[in-house]
Amino acid sequence: MKRRVGFIGLGDQGAPMAAALALRHDLHVFARRDAAYAELGPVRFVRARDPQALARSVDILCLCLPGDAELRELLFADGVANALPGGGIVINHATGDPGAAMQIAEALARMGLGYLDAPVSGGAPVRSRGR
Repeated sequence: MKRRVGFIGLGDQGAPMAAALALRHDLHVFARRDAAYAELGPVRFVRARDPQALARSVDILCLCLPGDAELRELLFADGVANALPGGGIVINHATGDPGAAMQIAEALARMGLGYLDAPVSGGAPVRSRGR
């Protein structure tokens, strides 16, 4: 099933993940820096004017931010969670505190939103050394 998936956090880890999502879903993205969009290469995507507009346009919002503080700020202080449609899902790819993940999940559940804590690790791909 093709979904409308949003992505914020187009760094070393996020950009390849977002590009992979674009192969099967309608990808919507937001980045603070214009240069970040180039990291997506030739994939098709819709560029959002701000994080709230992105949230209003998707069913699933993937976030690959530095940590819990940035996640909380974006979702709650900046109003992104309020902009998501009812039944929307937030997927957090940052490595953070499990207790914070539980608190965020509970806050989102009270808003009628789902939450998946799915941290990733690593950075740019490492080239094989002939092994």
